[in-house]
Amino acid sequence: MDIAWDAVAFQKLDANPTHMVGMGDSFTSGEGADTEGGKDYFRETDYKEDLGNTEVGNECHRSKQAWIRHATLPGKPQSIGAISDDYGNVDLSFIACSGARTCNVWSGGKIQQNSLPQMDLGYLDQKSRVSEPMRRRG
Repeated sequence: MDIAWDAVAFQKLDANPTHMVGMGDSFTSGEGADTEGGKDYFRETDYKEDLGNTEVGNECHRSKQAWIRHATLPGKPQSIGAISDDYGNVDLSFIACSGARTCNVWSGGKIQQNSLPQMDLGYLDQKSRVSEPMRRRG
């Protein structure tokens, strides 16, 4: 008999997290924000792989320098990206994709980079609302 073990860790949060969604096109993903040839792109959004007869990849180029990661929320001393990276009380779902067009964002639209349209990924629902305008630090 095979037995698999796993571990789960829980971290108590001070309050319910604020859920932020970064969606859109090249501007939102941070395409071009990197000055060192893609060094700041998240690895899972900048690769190509040959699987025999098929090449798969993702070229959404989500950058650590994207505006959504540098924006701040009212009353928060750190950027959205910094708080999210530190497992703080901001949950960032960064789904923007370089080259996206309107048809890749709207519900029922076209697939892009092997991903459903951004509205169909399940990060927004009827309770979602547009937040106050954010400002970029720096």
